[in-house]
Amino acid sequence: MKFRVLLMMLLAVVVDGATVEAPSDLKCYKNSTEMDEDFTCTWRPGASGENFNYTLHYCVHVMGISCKYIDAGRSHNVLLVYEWVITGKEMHMWVDAHMGSSKYRSANFTMVLKDQIRYDAPHIKSMSRSSGNLTLYWKNPPREKEAIINEIQFRREGEQSWQNDTLETQGENKLEEYTLTIQKDAVYEVRIKRRAKHLRTHIWSAWSNASKVPIEIHNQPEVKWNVGELKRGVRLLKLSWTAPPEAESVGGVKYMLSLVITTCQRKPKTISRTTTQYKINVTASAVSVTIAAVNNVGESPKQIFTVPAQHLTYCPKDQVDHLKEKKRKKCVEMYELTGDTSTGSVYSSMSKNATHALNEIKRKEMKDFVRYHYFVHIGASEPQTIALCPIYKTEGVPTQGPPNVTVAEVTYNSALVSWHPIPITHQQGFLKNYVLYITRGNDTNVVNVSQFQTNYTIQNLTPGTLYIVNVAGETAMGVGPNTTKEILLNPLQGVSGWNWVIVGLVVAPVVLTIFCSFIVKRLKHKLLPEIPTPMITDTRANNFRNDEQLYPAEEELHPVILVHDLQDKSNIPPPPLDQSPLLEECETTLCEDEDRETQIDSDAFGLSLTLNPDYKRQTLGLPAPLELTEHSHEQAECEATTPVYRNGLVFELKVENASDIRTQL
Repeated sequence: MKFRVLLMMLLAVVVDGATVEAPSDLKCYKNSTEMDEDFTCTWRPGASGENFNYTLHYCVHVMGISCKYIDAGRSHNVLLVYEWVITGKEMHMWVDAHMGSSKYRSANFTMVLKDQIRYDAPHIKSMSRSSGNLTLYWKNPPREKEAIINEIQFRREGEQSWQNDTLETQGENKLEEYTLTIQKDAVYEVRIKRRAKHLRTHIWSAWSNASKVPIEIHNQPEVKWNVGELKRGVRLLKLSWTAPPEAESVGGVKYMLSLVITTCQRKPKTISRTTTQYKINVTASAVSVTIAAVNNVGESPKQIFTVPAQHLTYCPKDQVDHLKEKKRKKCVEMYELTGDTSTGSVYSSMSKNATHALNEIKRKEMKDFVRYHYFVHIGASEPQTIALCPIYKTEGVPTQGPPNVTVAEVTYNSALVSWHPIPITHQQGFLKNYVLYITRGNDTNVVNVSQFQTNYTIQNLTPGTLYIVNVAGETAMGVGPNTTKEILLNPLQGVSGWNWVIVGLVVAPVVLTIFCSFIVKRLKHKLLPEIPTPMITDTRANNFRNDEQLYPAEEELHPVILVHDLQDKSNIPPPPLDQSPLLEECETTLCEDEDRETQIDSDAFGLSLTLNPDYKRQTLGLPAPLELTEHSHEQAECEATTPVYRNGLVFELKVENASDIRTQL
């Protein structure tokens, strides 16, 4: 019993190993319903299939069993020629894989070959999107005449599940079209597969590549360009433009450029780019450029612009030599100029004789008094300019004077006159120069200015004088109309009226400020006199923390003799000095008061000062001492002669009913 179980397990392992190494998923099919088309048979190799050789076996029941085989080598597919098989009969097929002594066989595959139709995967040729509608375009299989079932799947970007639509077509070899309804302003993915409708077996094709569906591009590219000067017959044109937003660029964007470098081109030069920059050599003539951005669902609005031609204001001397060359065919262009860079009608022709071509255009197409500019190019694929020159059929005088004549920087003896160039359409010839007529009264001065100059400084004018300036253009045929401007010079040398106003506005506030300050100080001095400050000499500050002993202030005394004459104009001699009680009393009282006040002040402030006691009382606004009011008549008379401190420490003696006071120091 155990032996049987082990044997069955061993057989299972062997069978499982054989299954892993054996080929699988055998299929045979052709790509259309055409009878004479060969079949393709494919299979999936085993685990070690890369090292095996394969043989396809097939058998058919026709008056017995007839089997054949095809060696495929190490390939995983083989071509089965339709003449080798009977497509309407049932067939049995299998694949052998062998390497050395090892051999593995796939499962049998039974089929009727005429029903084995598998189309190639569809290719979405183009898409277009408008608002909420998406239209897909693809082609049916070539030479297919039977009906086909198409399955379309689509989903929003980032979603997992697909939405399905089915379309049946008639199998004609034409461009199929189908419209889906989708959300506006959302990015989608879409794919298609198909199968034959009338067959018993339904073999679907592979899915097409999932195509990204961006939003349509709404805005035209913003283009920047730069063109260099003409060198060796060409100019370098550099183009750059902006890319669409991300939602409009999903799936990739390419840019279609179309350039018309010369009018002799049969068709524009087209370039497809995936970058946003491009450089190309162009001729000296005008270049027409068209740029559009293209994504999977359509094209943006086109950006169209013209790179102006490089015009000359005169003809180079070597132009004639280039026109004489007759070996190569040349493109001759003639532009009618309507401005400095703008052009009107363009005439062109191809000829080996450029001089003859120019004369023909001049005779048939050119107008009198109109400026033209011709270009001569050589080369078809990469054209180069060999000659360019402005030209008139017939010249005349200008039809108007220079516009926008202005006068600036006017001083007392000079002025700057400026103007704009005369437009080309009004020049009617090549300008030789500008003519300025400067008139003062009956005197006129004429000045010629280069045709390339648009301003002139008039010097050495008379101050305060009116001048009239006329500016006109001159060609070989004469002087045209002029434009008039008046100039009134400043009357004062070096300083204009406005300058005086500015000086007055600056100086007046300064003068007014100084005057007001002086008045305020005078009023303050009169109305609010300053309190006199005593003069302190030999002031010494004592340190109260270090010095424990305060030194008394010493007072310096000077003898004063006061003679009081009480009698008016009498011959009575004055009493002797030693017999004058009034003087003694006054001197004694004065000295005592001074000693007491001085001692108090010195003790309080620690300073050695000599101050008049009446100065302190008058400064602090104190009343007179009470005892002084109670003095006798003699004391009152003494008080009347007491010195008073005023106006900067000046002693004055107030005398009442006294005719004479003599003071001796």
